[in-house]
Amino acid sequence: MIIEQNINEEDWDNLIILDACRFDFFKKVYKDYLDGKLEKRISKGSNTGEWLVKTFPNKYDYTYVSASPYINSYGVPLNKCSSAYRSFFWNAIEHFSKIIDVWEFGYTKEFDTIHPREVNIAYLSNKDNNKTIIHYMQPHQPYLSYKGIFENSYMVKLIKSIYLKFVPKKTLKLIKL
Repeated sequence: MIIEQNINEEDWDNLIILDACRFDFFKKVYKDYLDGKLEKRISKGSNTGEWLVKTFPNKYDYTYVSASPYINSYGVPLNKCSSAYRSFFWNAIEHFSKIIDVWEFGYTKEFDTIHPREVNIAYLSNKDNNKTIIHYMQPHQPYLSYKGIFENSYMVKLIKSIYLKFVPKKTLKLIKL
């Protein structure tokens, strides 16, 4: 029997999000990296925006280590990040006590994404007593095995759009695009 996902009622300290990861593929490799019992859950959303809105309707004492610009500490709501989410007014700062914007400093042109190493470093550098959600972009595209660099990639466009519209100009030098 497959259980519906209910993160906020489960017992956990660290929750790892593998964005766009298919269960059937993960099931084949998880034992190479993790111990424990693997259980399938039905997601509350078919995309990141829907999942966030339905999974986190309230304020939580969670630290969110975010490789996704949709979960940001700048107060930029989903509907301002992407036209695909125009009906989602959900804003991460209203739902999490602390957000680490790995997407802001962890993007690399070499891989055209936020490498998992950057997420790991951010998590280890910001450990606290809160429950912590660690959100990796992988296995979401662009795939790390692909060697090409896309100047106009989705991730570059998304990060730049948030920076150019919402981030104070004095902080623009922080991004490595």
